[in-house]
Amino acid sequence: MTEVGWSHWAVVIFFFGLMCGYAFLLARVAFQLALRLSKRIDRSLYRKWGVEEELYWPLSNTWFIGWGVLVLVGAAFTLVFALSSTVLVTDASRVGGDQVYDTFNFFFIGLILGGAFEWQKFENIQRKVKRLDGLRQVFHDRFSVSELLSVHESLQHSPALFWEEYTQLPDDEIDEETNRRYQERAIPYRYSQSSRHNRIVIVVTSLTFIVGAILAAREFLV
Repeated sequence: MTEVGWSHWAVVIFFFGLMCGYAFLLARVAFQLALRLSKRIDRSLYRKWGVEEELYWPLSNTWFIGWGVLVLVGAAFTLVFALSSTVLVTDASRVGGDQVYDTFNFFFIGLILGGAFEWQKFENIQRKVKRLDGLRQVFHDRFSVSELLSVHESLQHSPALFWEEYTQLPDDEIDEETNRRYQERAIPYRYSQSSRHNRIVIVVTSLTFIVGAILAAREFLV
């Protein structure tokens, strides 16, 4: 194999990174399209509980269509550019079957990650809405939507027992003072969860980068 310079690898890594980024966005757009078509009747419920903007992006269908077209075109172009760049780090003078296979593997990894990201976000929001909307009528009568949202957000990082206990309170104990007590009890869990989440993100990001670099080198140098 001819010697490959760092500049060639830099070009390949740049285009592959760009392609994976667009594949990630393409999967999110596809999930968004399926969500908008299948959950139209639930949109008012999402709006009621203040999660519509979090779940639907962009909020406007017109902007979503425009954004979707741009992402689709960008994904197609970056896929072609990434595939073409593989000749810079191989002995081949043109793109062959191995390069196509390896490039599409990376593209599909981006798609899977994007789809998994959207699915996890949807599941979290769906669970939140079901919890809040399923509260006994006495909660809805005594508290505003913003108050119930505040309590839920405060308790979501604490053990499930907190929320279960809260929802099963006797009617005469359901008041703002009780809400305040539960929110104060959940504070230590909130900070603990945030710290744990940051550590996980750092570890996963580092491992993903290392594994991706090793796989790329192995595939193109063999």
